[in-house]
Amino acid sequence: MKLKTPSHLKLFFVLTSFIFVAHNTFSQKREDLEKWVYAVEKEFPEIEWQSTQSKLRSGSYKYNLIRHHLLSDTYFVPVFGVSIDKMSASKRSKVASKVNSYKRKSKYPWANRLDWYLWGALNQPRAYTKVLKEVALIRENRKKLKETTNKIISNNVSFNELLQIKSSVKYKYSKLLPSEINNLNNLIKEHERLIADNTLEEKMAELNNLSPSFQSVNKLESFRNYNRQLFSSASPEHTSQIDANIKKQSESMVAMLATKKQANLISQNFTGKTITSVNDIWKNLNTSYKKYLYLPEVKTLLNTYKQKKTGYTANLKDVIINKAKTLYTTSELSSLLNQYTSNTNANTSIKTLTNYIELRKKAIEQILKEREEERRKKEAEKTALIRANKQLVSKLRSELRIQYESNLPTFEELHYILQSYLGLINPNGKYNVSDAKRFINLVEDKRYMRLRTNAISGDNETFQNSKGMKIKCSALTSVDGEDFAYTELIIPNVTRELFELYSKELTSEYRNILKNSMTPNVKPDKKDFYIKSGRTLYGLEIDDNGALVARAQRNNFANWPIMAERSDYKTLKVSSFSNVTDVLVKTGQQITFKAWGKIQIGAFAGYSTPAGINGFSAYNKVRNFKHGALMGKIGSKGSWFYIGSNKTITANATGKLYLSINDKDVNNNNEGFYHVQYEIR
Repeated sequence: MKLKTPSHLKLFFVLTSFIFVAHNTFSQKREDLEKWVYAVEKEFPEIEWQSTQSKLRSGSYKYNLIRHHLLSDTYFVPVFGVSIDKMSASKRSKVASKVNSYKRKSKYPWANRLDWYLWGALNQPRAYTKVLKEVALIRENRKKLKETTNKIISNNVSFNELLQIKSSVKYKYSKLLPSEINNLNNLIKEHERLIADNTLEEKMAELNNLSPSFQSVNKLESFRNYNRQLFSSASPEHTSQIDANIKKQSESMVAMLATKKQANLISQNFTGKTITSVNDIWKNLNTSYKKYLYLPEVKTLLNTYKQKKTGYTANLKDVIINKAKTLYTTSELSSLLNQYTSNTNANTSIKTLTNYIELRKKAIEQILKEREEERRKKEAEKTALIRANKQLVSKLRSELRIQYESNLPTFEELHYILQSYLGLINPNGKYNVSDAKRFINLVEDKRYMRLRTNAISGDNETFQNSKGMKIKCSALTSVDGEDFAYTELIIPNVTRELFELYSKELTSEYRNILKNSMTPNVKPDKKDFYIKSGRTLYGLEIDDNGALVARAQRNNFANWPIMAERSDYKTLKVSSFSNVTDVLVKTGQQITFKAWGKIQIGAFAGYSTPAGINGFSAYNKVRNFKHGALMGKIGSKGSWFYIGSNKTITANATGKLYLSINDKDVNNNNEGFYHVQYEIR
C-alpha cells in the first residue's frame, strides 16, 4: 500500500529545495566572488589587487583571456553550480547586480575590476552571445589539452609526434591561460628527453648488425647528423654513450677494411702502371681513411703503399732524370718531383733523384734571374731611349715650326680632331651647329683653314695652310661613320727631318699593335699600326707622291688584332682593345690564371673587375658570361672560355693564347686594363 505525502510536507520540500539552489546560485558570499576574480587574475602578476583598474586595455588579448575564463566552466561552475550557458537570464542579471552592489562600495577594488571584466556578458544579449562562443572554444581547448596530456603521460606518443605537439602549443591552445600552457610545455620538456633517449636507442640498434663496408661506416658517421633533433633533445649522458658506441663500431669496421685492403695492396704489382694511376691509389686511400689515420691498421696500410711506391720510383730513377732534363721551368720540375717522390720513404735512389731535380731547379732559377735582370736592363735602356726621343721630338717640332712657318700637329692632336669629327658623323646625318663650329675652330686654331663653306661632310673635310699642308677628315659615308673614319696630316715634299720628327714621335709615344712592348729603336713601316689605349690606331707613311701622311684612325669595335702588353715575363696587361697574346700553349698543358684590376666599361655600367658585372648582356661578346669578364681562347678559331679572377684550364688545342674582355661596344667609353698573371705546366 502506497502512502501519500501530506500537502504541507510537499510545500516544505519545495521551499527547502528552492532555498538550497538559490543559495548556491545567487547568494554567494562576497568572499566567493572575490576568490572567483582572483583565481583568474593570479595568472597575470602585473595586475595590482588593491587597484580598482587592472590597467589592461578593453578588448586586448589579456583582458579577453580574463573575461572569457571567468565565464568558462572551470571557474564559473564552482561558484554558481552551473555553466553560464545553463544559467537563466534572470539569474545572470542578479549576479551582475550583486557584483555592481559591491562595486559601489569603495572598499572592494576587486569588484570594480570584476564588473569591468563582466561588462555586458551577463545581462546584454549581444555580449552574452559572443562570450558563449568563446566559452565553447575554451571548453574544446581544455578537452584537447586533457587528451594530449593523457597521451603524453601514457608514453603513447612518438618523438616526431611530440615535436608536432610542441610546435603547435602556441596556436592550438591560444585560448588557455598561461599556467595551463606552461604546464603543458613543462610536461613536453620532461617527456621529450625520455622519448628522445628511447628513440635514439631504437635507431642505434638498427645499426648494430651492419656488414663491414665504407657505406656502413658512412651510415655510422652520419648518424648524429641525420638525427640532430634527437641528439639535441636527449640527455647528455645518453648522447655521449651513443657517440662512444658509434666511434667504437666505426673504428672496428675501418680497421677490418684497412687490414683487408692491405692484403690486396701487397698482392698488387705496380710495375707497368702509370704514375697517375699509382698516385690515384693514394688519393683513394687518403679519401677513404683520412678520418682514421690514427688507427694502427690504417698506418700499416699507408706504410705498405709508401713502400711499394718507393720501389716503383726507385726502379724508374734514370727514366725520371732523363725526363727532367727536357724540362725548363721550375714549376714543371717541382710537379715532376712531387709526382714521383710524394708519399715515399727515403732511400738512396729517392735522395739521388730529389738532389738532381733540386739542383736543376736552382740552375733554372739562376737563368731566369739573369734573364729578368737582362729584361730589366733592356727596359731601362728602352725607357732612357724613349725619354731621349721625346726630348728630340720636342726640339725638332720647335725648330721645324719656325723653318716651315707652319703648325705641325701631334698624333695626339690628330686623335682629338678625329673624336670631334666623329661626334658629327651619325646615322641620321644631323648634328648641332655648335658642335660643328667647335670642330672647325679646333682645326683652324692649328692655322689650317677649311676649304668648304657648306655643311660638314662625312666623305671629306679638308683644311689647308699657306704652305700646302693639309688636315683631312673622312668617314666611309656621311650616313654611317661606324665602318671607317680617320684624320690625316698630309705634308707634301716631306724632308728627312719632318719624317724623323713624326717617326720618333710615333715610336716613343705609342706601341706597335703586333708587339708586346714599346719599340722606340724600330722605324715604323707604312703597314704598321700603333696604339696608346687602343681606341685609335696611328700610322705613318710616305705616299707615292713623296708626301708624309700621319694618320689617326678609329679602331671600330676593336676588330684589329692587338697584342696584349707585357708588364713582366709572367704578367700581361689586357685592355678592352687587346685580343691576342704572344703566349704559345700546347695541347694538354695546364694554364693557371690570376687576374686583378678594373676597367671602365661604360657610362652607365661603370667599372668591372675580371669577374665581370651583372646585366648589360646585350653588349656581350659571349652571352652566358658576365659583362666585362676576362675570357680566353686558344687559337683564333677556338671557343671562348671564362677566366674571371682565378681559373685553371687544360689546353685542348695548340696555338696562341687569346685574352679578351666580354664587351663588344668598346669604342667610346672603355678605359683601363686587367693585370693577368699566368703559369703554364
